[in-house]
Amino acid sequence: GSTNNIFIGKNSGGGTWANVASIQNVVIGNNSADAALSGANYNVGMGTNVYGALTQGDANSAFGHGSLTALTTGGSNVAVGNGAGATMTGTSNTTLIGNLAGTAINSTDANGTIAIGYEAGASITSGQEAVLVGYLAGHKLTTGDSDTAIGYKALGGDQTGALTGNSNTAVGRHAMSKAFDSATKNTSMGNQSLESLTNGSFNTAFGAYAGDDLTTGAYNTYLGYN
Repeated sequence: GSTNNIFIGKNSGGGTWANVASIQNVVIGNNSADAALSGANYNVGMGTNVYGALTQGDANSAFGHGSLTALTTGGSNVAVGNGAGATMTGTSNTTLIGNLAGTAINSTDANGTIAIGYEAGASITSGQEAVLVGYLAGHKLTTGDSDTAIGYKALGGDQTGALTGNSNTAVGRHAMSKAFDSATKNTSMGNQSLESLTNGSFNTAFGAYAGDDLTTGAYNTYLGYN
């Protein structure tokens, strides 16, 4: 049977459990882990509505109101922040830290996503292999694959339109901060490098402000300050 579980809070762990052992879960918060647990093991959570749909997922950590609230079978996820990973169901092996980090992920294609920072990766649905670190880093990335953003508003942080492009690397404050649509295979390293680029592709910029006036060009190379 189910053993060594700790649930604290109104209706925490209060769902109708299946006749499959769930062991060593520790969850604190009202209405948390209140679905039909059926072999869910080693999960830790704190916050209202965390693990609101969990049935079989293992070894997850969720801290913050509504974090991992839709997770059912996904495992080995870390979500810290209100709404972090809120729509994931079967996605696994993600690290989501910051309010609303990775909050729209809804596909196992996004397994292994790393999003750290306020709303980092907040619009990802099925994008694969994303590494996003910084305030609003990659926050409009949706289905693009293999994108990397490190820095304040890097890779679309100043955009309102969706970014679907693949294989972009943006490192530095405001690097590629206006990227959206199908911007693809750009490399931008340095504060505000390729800052104005929207849907250009195959551009390379190294240095602070390098290529910062380019908007839609392709196959350009910039090296050095400004």
